Amino acid sequence: MLLWQLEDYITTLLLIIRAKFKNWKLADSLELEKYYYGDNKKQYLLWYNSQAKIKRNNIIFFIHGGGWNKGNPYFFKFIADFFTKLGFITVMPSYRLAPDYQYPDQKIDVFKALNKTQIIIDDLNLRKNIIIVGQSAGAQLGALVLLNQKLQKEYKINNEFLKGFLSISGPLDLSRPCRTIRAEKYLYGFVPTAQKRKKANPSNYIYSDFNTPVFCLHGAKDPLVPKDHSIDFIKEIKVKTQAAAKLKIYKNKHHSDLTELFFEKGPANQAVKEWLLDIDNLN
Repeated sequence: MLLWQLEDYITTLLLIIRAKFKNWKLADSLELEKYYYGDNKKQYLLWYNSQAKIKRNNIIFFIHGGGWNKGNPYFFKFIADFFTKLGFITVMPSYRLAPDYQYPDQKIDVFKALNKTQIIIDDLNLRKNIIIVGQSAGAQLGALVLLNQKLQKEYKINNEFLKGFLSISGPLDLSRPCRTIRAEKYLYGFVPTAQKRKKANPSNYIYSDFNTPVFCLHGAKDPLVPKDHSIDFIKEIKVKTQAAAKLKIYKNKHHSDLTELFFEKGPANQAVKEWLLDIDNLN
């Protein structure tokens, strides 16, 4: 595990450097609009229009990771480039960060951001559905948006328009004990009590009528969020619901380096493209 942690630190650093270089090369080539959904400076979303001539039936709603305590959508411009080149309008919400803000503030923000996205879609008369994508902490928040029916009603989210959920290295079962001090630090800053962890645990919201397709990708050598999070989440989806559920475990990947799929062709890159396009063709 110590070797995996070291490898993860190195691959994360290299990813950050690569992402910054890619974003610098993109410069202002992506068509971007910024919308606020609240009064806090973190309560905004970035709207990227498609770069392709083909019109997709869905919009990508991508929630960034960062241990719930760092990160912003601007850093993930390279991911917006990937989705928009496939023809998807891509929305990236910002949200308030720990430790200044704890659960449920992050959850509230992504629900508000999705509500704002629906309003924009209606105002522009786009008639689009939505695929939720989340990386790391963003996958946990995305799973709550997908599964928490009570908050969907409260924030006027029409779940009939939610057509897919893609999780990358997602902490999808917060009842699991953390394996590293780093992971416990992140989780404690977000959900410091057992009660909050239970309420923030996506697995607790799976319901029998759920039927949205789910695809989880995870690195077998992930020292921060063990692969069992995705494995068990997919098992529960298959046992408790009729939803189509797909799982891919990549044996040589850690935590952050799975995000490399957005840079170059490879097994994960191809799997994500195929799944997205299959979902889009169905809707």
